[in-house]
Amino acid sequence: MKINRHLTVALLALMFAVKASARDVTVFLNGMSEGQTFSVQLLDKIYFSDGNLVLNRSGEETKVPLSMIKKLCFPNTPTGISQTSVADADIKAFVVGDEIKLVGYDHSKPLAAALYGMNGSRYMSVKALTSDALNVASLPKGIYILKLGKKIFKLYK
Repeated sequence: MKINRHLTVALLALMFAVKASARDVTVFLNGMSEGQTFSVQLLDKIYFSDGNLVLNRSGEETKVPLSMIKKLCFPNTPTGISQTSVADADIKAFVVGDEIKLVGYDHSKPLAAALYGMNGSRYMSVKALTSDALNVASLPKGIYILKLGKKIFKLYK
């Protein structure tokens, strides 16, 4: 197919334009046995929009229709998020219904809190959190990053 060929050429060009690193992603397309690997670090933005995987590098966008993607593979190496260590290490965060519940949070030391979506948008920001719950009823289901002081949590709603 003509689209398949253009898509493959675009992904190959992207792959050869960057050096392999610990933060690579491999895209497997339908009908292809080998994936195309490229470095996430050198992209300005990678996101999903209008049924496409969009790769933005230096203002140039490459769109890959989701219907053509068989799978995306990221390395099994841990990220900085899973390797955090802070003084408030006893704090835990859980999604319960439409709230993010905080366990082990010391209210006498209010911390700044911010909630981010996977597209990088900040959905919520609190300068001094004084509660052990955040209401997220207005947010759609998805993956979120909660930054509480210096501690970071990956949450699924």
